[in-house]
Parts: sequence; C-alpha cells; structure tokens
Amino acid sequence: MYNIILSHIKNRKKFNILRKQYENKLTQDELIFIKSVLFKIKRCVINENVIVLGYIYWLYFFKIINIDDKIIDNEEREKIRFLEKSFRYENSWEFKKYLESIFEIEKDLLKLKLRIKSTILSFWDKYLYLIPNKKNYFKAIWYAIPFLTMKWSKILSIFQDTYFERLYEEQYIKTKKFYKKKINTIEFPWEHINMLVNDLSDLMYETNILWKTKIRRKSYFSLYNKLKRKKHQNIYDILWIMIVFKNLIELNKFIATFEKKFIYIEKKDYIKNPKKNWYKSIHYKFMTMYRNKDLWVELQLKTQYIEKQLEWVNIKSHYNYTMNEKKWDSKFIEVTAWYKILKEYIKK
Repeated sequence: MYNIILSHIKNRKKFNILRKQYENKLTQDELIFIKSVLFKIKRCVINENVIVLGYIYWLYFFKIINIDDKIIDNEEREKIRFLEKSFRYENSWEFKKYLESIFEIEKDLLKLKLRIKSTILSFWDKYLYLIPNKKNYFKAIWYAIPFLTMKWSKILSIFQDTYFERLYEEQYIKTKKFYKKKINTIEFPWEHINMLVNDLSDLMYETNILWKTKIRRKSYFSLYNKLKRKKHQNIYDILWIMIVFKNLIELNKFIATFEKKFIYIEKKDYIKNPKKNWYKSIHYKFMTMYRNKDLWVELQLKTQYIEKQLEWVNIKSHYNYTMNEKKWDSKFIEVTAWYKILKEYIKK
C-alpha cells in the first residue's frame, strides 16, 4: 500500500498511520484486494477523503478495527454505516430502499461503492467469500445496470456480463462463440488495440490536434441484444473508439486526413443531422487489419462542447437510447422491470 501517495497532508498522514498500524494484520489476499479498490478509486475521484475512507471501510470489514475505534471520526463512521445499509438493501432484495439510498449517496462515495462491487466481480472466484448474502447477489447485479447506464457507464460492461453469464449461461456462451467467430477466432488483442490507438494518435499529431480518446469493447450482454435485433446481420461496433476534439475546426481537420488514409464503409453525421434524442456525433465504420485479417471498428467523433451537452441531457439521450425496452430481449425481465421502476422514480 506504500505506493498509494496522497497529495493532501492531512489525508496522507492518516493513510500512513493506518498502513503502519494495521497493514501487517491483513492477509496477502486482503491487501491485494484493498489495493486494487483504492488504485481504481484514486483514478476517478478528486476528494482524497474517499480513498482514506475506503481503506478504513475494509479494515472494518475484515474486523481489523471496530466502528467505535478512535481512528475513525464521526463523519467516516456515518458514511461506513450508510455504505453498510445500502449493501444490505441490495443483498436483502429491498430494491426501492436501495434505489433511494443510491440517489441520496454523494457522488464520490457512490463511486467507492461501485468500485468495491466491480473489483469483486473482476476477481469473482477469488473474492466470492466477501459476499455476505450470495443467494440474491447475482440478480442484485441488475440493480446497477440501468443506474450505471444513466450515471457512470465506465464500468457498466463488468456488471452486464456478470449478470448475463451467471443468470443466462447458455446464451452467454453462444454469444461469446459468435464474438470469437466474428473476429476470426481471436479476441481483440491488446497489441492490436494499442496499434489502433497509436495510428489515430499519429493522425492527430500530424494535423496538430490533441484532445481526448476513449476505447471500449462491446459487452457480451449488449452484443447478444444487438444480435437479436439485427438477426445476426453485420455488426461493426464490437470495438468502439471515441475522440473528443477541442472544437469543430480541429474535428474537421482530423476528418479530412482520416478519410484520405483510412478505409471506411459508412459515415453518419449526427452533428449536421442530430437524432431526435439530441444525440450529436460523427460515426465511421472503418477497417483495420490484424495478421492479414479484416477487422471493423466504429469510430465516434465529438467536440468538447457536444460532450458537455450530452452530459446534461444524459437522461434524455444516452439513457433513453440504451435503456429503450425495444432494445432488450424479453428474457431480461429483471433489467426491464428495474428500468421501469427507475424511470418512474426519475419522473417523481
């Protein structure tokens, strides 16, 4: 834990006290798990108090410290109890109370809660013992799917695929087989993803553009639903890259060079012709190659201003688009039911 360095003096001092006093009382597995959670939360929160709280929470969870210990202040004590209550609602199937708790929870504390869950899901077999009530846990994962779609899609695929694999194993396996066949029996290898990002980065350098790039692989859960809608027709967005530019001038400079150098089969300009849900972007389906095999990738281009617009119309655009009931196979009754409850809650 020594290489987690906090910038705020007060937080750094407390974190180091916790580490020196209690770290040797944790098992190696417990240490690795806590470190994994804290590393992930450090990258997505500004408030370092949440990192200290995360460490305290797991020391308490692993019974290294008590809730009444002096090392925990009153504010931290209250937040730990809130986290416990939220996890309890989730695991005991009290979904309306759970919904209220996640809407009440402050943003950074919610990220800590979700990072805890996503780390457990990422190392499922290793850390299954951390789940106090396993009976409802797999189904309880679908609580998070609509909420993450609306609030924090960054870790959505982990929850989607765990839910899909554990509740619908047969369909999950078939979808995974299709995915491997679709990309010529190989997963998108990391060296190829690096090559893709580097190619686009070189293009941005050549046109004197630098902004923000995101990359993701479509989850098996999303892919299954799309296969059902498209009836196994061509699907090109298994791998997706998004670039956000400073302004339209830089975006258009990039497009001019991209269209000369890359092979693409489709272009959709939702900036000139926005969708009804206000969505704006330019989409390309373009070809890349890996070991003499054709791979198709979706590229999305936006400006910083458009990205900010989409943030505040999120419920009307991305959320309604992704959670539209027509996009879901009828078997996913849990997610559809939760979507309806969440939609009604938002209206109120």
